[in-house]
Amino acid sequence: MGQTITLMEKPVTFALSPEQQDTAVLLRRLLGKAITDRYIDFCRLAAGAFPLIVSRPVAAHALRELDSTLRHVLEVPMEAKASESPEDAARLAEARKQLLALGYDADTVQQASRYLKPRFTHRDQIRRIVARLGLDPDGDIATKWASLSDSFGKAHERAFHRSLVGR
Repeated sequence: MGQTITLMEKPVTFALSPEQQDTAVLLRRLLGKAITDRYIDFCRLAAGAFPLIVSRPVAAHALRELDSTLRHVLEVPMEAKASESPEDAARLAEARKQLLALGYDADTVQQASRYLKPRFTHRDQIRRIVARLGLDPDGDIATKWASLSDSFGKAHERAFHRSLVGR
């Protein structure tokens, strides 16, 4: 009846590869400490530097956070943020007016307004950033970057009867 569970494991040591170190230095110089820290954390998770039991959700979150932060920092200088035209603003004002007339409260209308504003899809935003960097927006870099969000499946997708280790 007695199964022993060991809670304390020997820490795994980890050092960035020379290429990862160069990338971290470049990221720090170009984009700052916050993005560099997220990059290093993801490298550690991906290398198995931490003895995690349920690694899939943690790795997926780290990857998505790095992707999201990087796109957020680059969206303005790389012209990858959708702009609102006067026509868009007029349609949005009319939609707000109609939602209020239908009896929705101000908070709900405000939240709906955020979703109605023009924006690029994840994939389109990446393609725009890559193109501004002088690379092919349909090439390997753009395609692989855009596919990162799908590489681990959904971060919260779980079947509690199956292990998530190494998936």
